[in-house]
Amino acid sequence: MTVVIAPGTNRHFSYTATAAVTADRIWAQWMDVSAWPTWDSELLAARADAPLAAGVCGSATPLRGRTSTFRVTEFADLRRFTFVTKLPLASLIITRSLVAHNDGTSFTHDVRFDGLLGPVFAAALGPSFRRALPQVMLALAARAADSTVGAPFES
Repeated sequence: MTVVIAPGTNRHFSYTATAAVTADRIWAQWMDVSAWPTWDSELLAARADAPLAAGVCGSATPLRGRTSTFRVTEFADLRRFTFVTKLPLASLIITRSLVAHNDGTSFTHDVRFDGLLGPVFAAALGPSFRRALPQVMLALAARAADSTVGAPFES
């Protein structure tokens, strides 16, 4: 088995994948918050209070640790969104973005720990997040390509 680590440091890293699927297929997976655990092996559950948009809040329950809440702080339909989880004296900031190409879509998952205790959370959580991210992205691409999963934007 080969372990791929997402490029960057434990405090700020990202991973970009390219798949032969349309951008709306990837976007649909990101917008279906309750289905995040189907492709993100690090999550037990996730939910949002409303369809994702700027200001919408939700929660995610990781395999290890407590349920945390997040708030969408940036949203550009079919391009990118950012959500922030407040941690004690720190923040976990995740930005997901995509770019459509003639032969598919490139999509990026960017993770950053900010704040006074950002380095502490980065040291505790960053290594496992970085190890998991490449496989999570592959699983996302596979789910987006699966024709048995509903059409884009279906609930």
